[in-house]
Amino acid sequence: MKPHEDEALWSYLDGLLRPREHSILTKRLAEEPELRRRLDELSDMHELLKATLPNRRLDDSVARVTAQIEKAIQIEKNKDT
Repeated sequence: MKPHEDEALWSYLDGLLRPREHSILTKRLAEEPELRRRLDELSDMHELLKATLPNRRLDDSVARVTAQIEKAIQIEKNKDT
């Protein structure tokens, strides 16, 4: 499992992927059992977080984590070019 895959899975769970990214990941989830298992694990954590944190704090946390993830993804993309 690559580190950026967890980031993509969190974005998938949060509904933050662009339509094309969502489509690609949905296809991979159908074809890759290990990736699907990881999504299930993260989904359990995601539900636990939603149940234990007040919505406002969760929204703030999600926004902060999402910004960090997007920054890390951009850094990785820049390394590849």
